[in-house]
Amino acid sequence: ALAARPHPDGGTVLVTGGADHRVRAFRLGNGVRDADTEPLWEGRHSEAVHAVTVGSVDGAAGGFHVVVSGSDDGSARVWDLDRGGLVGVPYTGHGGWVRAVAVRRFSDGTKVVSGGADGAVHIWELTRSGPVRGPFEGHARTVRALTATSHQGTDLLLSGSLDGTVRQWDAVSGADRGEFLAGGWAGASDWIGALAAVEVGGGTSVVTAGQSGVRVFREGQRPQTLPGHTGWVGSLVEADLGDSPAVVAAGYDGVPRVWNVATAGQHSCYGGPGEASAHAAPVHALALVDGSADGVGPNVVSAGGD
Repeated sequence: ALAARPHPDGGTVLVTGGADHRVRAFRLGNGVRDADTEPLWEGRHSEAVHAVTVGSVDGAAGGFHVVVSGSDDGSARVWDLDRGGLVGVPYTGHGGWVRAVAVRRFSDGTKVVSGGADGAVHIWELTRSGPVRGPFEGHARTVRALTATSHQGTDLLLSGSLDGTVRQWDAVSGADRGEFLAGGWAGASDWIGALAAVEVGGGTSVVTAGQSGVRVFREGQRPQTLPGHTGWVGSLVEADLGDSPAVVAAGYDGVPRVWNVATAGQHSCYGGPGEASAHAAPVHALALVDGSADGVGPNVVSAGGD
């Protein structure tokens, strides 16, 4: 798992999680990590870490930045991004694997959202690890992806699952808004590994990554499958092309690709000459870092099975 945010003194802080049970934070300068660089800090779960994200906590002294990690040990943990160390106590409400985490600002403050093997979505407090509302139950299998959007002044959560559905939830009242519908299609027909909600032309497009690749859902239209990827796609991050919203996606074929969501066209890819794989194995995580190496596309950090 990967996540990143700008460092206040320049560059980027990259957070990683992996099969070694550890969460690590690295300081990047130009977007390329030296293999000998020591982590800024390191935290530990008792089993593999499959999800990390970064966020901010408001406070009287200006607040601070946090990392949230989700693990097969059944816990989600909050870490101080700047200093390391746990914030509060681990959240163990899922009772099993935690495979998706997000930090979101809602009308009643900033909360952690998590999804796991129980098929439920939980919302809880960053600093005290206590439940706020939920669990939101409706998925038949593990929740693997979370994102948020707003519709007519209502904060909405979207959750994607291995059951092949994307569900909508009122983030404040907890009301189940049912499956996300687009052009008469309910979610997607296979497992969902990643989600993004992107504002395009005054409306929201929902982008999914899963067993059948990358799909774009727009209200009142049939979903579009973006060509180019070979096999499943399990990683997706939002990007900005300056004049158009975009996503970066990667999966089985090892090639991260940048897609213009407005046009549903490929903007660029990171596969090298002849689109040879950037990785020798599937890509399992992506993150964006500051700047652009060539002035054309975003700097992308990818983590793969190789």
